[in-house]
Amino acid sequence: AKKANAEIGVYPNPTAEYIFLTNDDVADQITVFSMVGRKVKVFSVNKGEKYYLGDLPTGTYLVQIADKQRNTLNTIRVTKK
Repeated sequence: AKKANAEIGVYPNPTAEYIFLTNDDVADQITVFSMVGRKVKVFSVNKGEKYYLGDLPTGTYLVQIADKQRNTLNTIRVTKK
């Protein structure tokens, strides 16, 4: 696998409400997991879209970004304020 996609990240982090992708060219899906591995949210990626986490409890989550083939491009630890 090429490491060209490693620059995909999310901001702001920590966040109170929304996250954005730093690079959504190849991303297709965002899955948010709790730290115990429970899937709490799934988003389809659209160019320039923002993704709402405001209804999640305060804490730390794993945000997994995948491409159309569902290969994981990046997994980022995000703090929800």
